[in-house]
Amino acid sequence: MRMTSIGSDFEMGLLQGLRPVSVEGRIGGTKERPMWISEDLGNMQEDNVLAEAAVVPCYSMGEFVRKMSTLRTYLFNWAEGQQLKVATDCSIEYDRNQLMTPQAMEFGCDVDYNSWTGEVNPRPRPRGGRRSAGGHVHVGVEADAASLFAVGRAMDAFVTVPLMLVQDKVQRRMEIERRALYGKAGAVRLKPYGLEYRTLSNQWTFNDQLIEFVYDAASRAVQFVADGHAPMLEELMIVPVVNTGSRPDLNYYYQLPNWEEV
Repeated sequence: MRMTSIGSDFEMGLLQGLRPVSVEGRIGGTKERPMWISEDLGNMQEDNVLAEAAVVPCYSMGEFVRKMSTLRTYLFNWAEGQQLKVATDCSIEYDRNQLMTPQAMEFGCDVDYNSWTGEVNPRPRPRGGRRSAGGHVHVGVEADAASLFAVGRAMDAFVTVPLMLVQDKVQRRMEIERRALYGKAGAVRLKPYGLEYRTLSNQWTFNDQLIEFVYDAASRAVQFVADGHAPMLEELMIVPVVNTGSRPDLNYYYQLPNWEEV
């Protein structure tokens, strides 16, 4: 078992001046019929009030970084052409007048699972006008459901926990706000090509070095499971660390083969 491909879909809010505004009616495109930028790069669509971009599957670190960076730049340039700016926050509070449509109230169209329990995660139930932006990772790997859930747990340890170490206080606060809605530890969707890891916010997608890290760490997470080490994860305090945003005790994680900080 090894990682055969990697992709991502990431969400970003839009600002008109300093005011968050809905993307509805500005891009077009849906999950079923996205607006393709090019077949070898990816597409865009409207997701609730956020702009979503998705990169096609990539087969090397260089390709992943290049295409993620290109797609991100395309989205920034598109927003500028609309006299808007891209919000780099993963948790955004919208005015009520931006949330009065059916699209703005649609959440979690497809179920995802808690890979620690195997249970379906509850659908998001936002309070007030808060919306959150994910940076989901699509991992190509041939495996059964049990192994895919193990990869989801390993992604928490190898990807999410190290990324928490480079967050400042503001980023950590926004991450906690986001996970009150969705993106808790081990959140995955099972896919024909492998799995979609949904715990991460969009914060890593703005930095090419972190994109490199995500590629490498995802590959190490898959190899960790392939080497039969997945039971080691049960002894670590991963779930509360991820869900509460508390700083991890690195003495736990240094015991894992191939684990390293950002």
